[in-house]
Amino acid sequence: GNSQYESILTELRQSIKLKDKNKTYSAITKLKNSKSEIPLVLLLSEIDDTKQDVSYRGLLADFTRYKIRYTGKDDLINNIPFFKKIIKNSNQQAVIRRNIITALTKIYLKNDLKDSAIDIIPFYTDIVKDKNEDPKVVAQAIDSLSRLKYNGINAELLNILADWKVEDPFKVRSASENLGRAKEEKAITLLIDIVNSTDSMDVFVTAVYSLGLIGSPEMIEPLLNNYDRFGVLGRSACRGALRENKELLIKIIAKEKTVPMIPSVIALGKIKEKSALPYLNSLLNDNVLDKSIILTAINQIEA
Repeated sequence: GNSQYESILTELRQSIKLKDKNKTYSAITKLKNSKSEIPLVLLLSEIDDTKQDVSYRGLLADFTRYKIRYTGKDDLINNIPFFKKIIKNSNQQAVIRRNIITALTKIYLKNDLKDSAIDIIPFYTDIVKDKNEDPKVVAQAIDSLSRLKYNGINAELLNILADWKVEDPFKVRSASENLGRAKEEKAITLLIDIVNSTDSMDVFVTAVYSLGLIGSPEMIEPLLNNYDRFGVLGRSACRGALRENKELLIKIIAKEKTVPMIPSVIALGKIKEKSALPYLNSLLNDNVLDKSIILTAINQIEA
């Protein structure tokens, strides 16, 4: 009964091998059109076969993420051991394993398998803790644990941030983002160290984003001090994190919080927050503060 689907896969496999773009596109179209009917186990079997072409298996792994939406709950649950088998296989390419991790996570989220998540969480945490595991696979497992709203690996993630100078950037970025989503305050100092010191724009942007999610006053000065260090993308990340915390900044200049005033004034000018104008105008009557800085912020907002 699988012959018609096997025929599509054969056509896809051969067209990829021949590097025939038109035939490959045609086979992919047929595959997409059969998304609801093609057996999931057939796709997983092809992906599992490491003798097959990498590009072919990679395409099927990507397609599997898409097919999850069109597959019944029972079929998905029955094939969970097969997903795990592919992920565990260190001979599989990292990109394939990452796609299958994403697909497996979607199964749990799509079907609200909260009771069953007890099985998948130890599986992912073992990947995170494995020092010999591919860093990109670890990063994907961290991301999935975050999407499953599991914070039980925060200690491991904090260790990754503490060793960020020697850890793989993929792991550092994933750990940063996960701790930011969890609003883990213990990560603030570590993230600030990264923002102050890293030479990697990608690592910098992720650390800034995570500080914005946590929303601590401690982040304001480091973001301003490093505002221009990575050009347009760096500035965009810093503005985004500061804008995410505009209410915090306004509370500071409204003197509802006892933290340094001037950095918050400068930050509000950077993000051009119009709702801050009444408070900034009020600060002009404060004899202690530098009026030129306040006026600069007002001019930036009104420009």
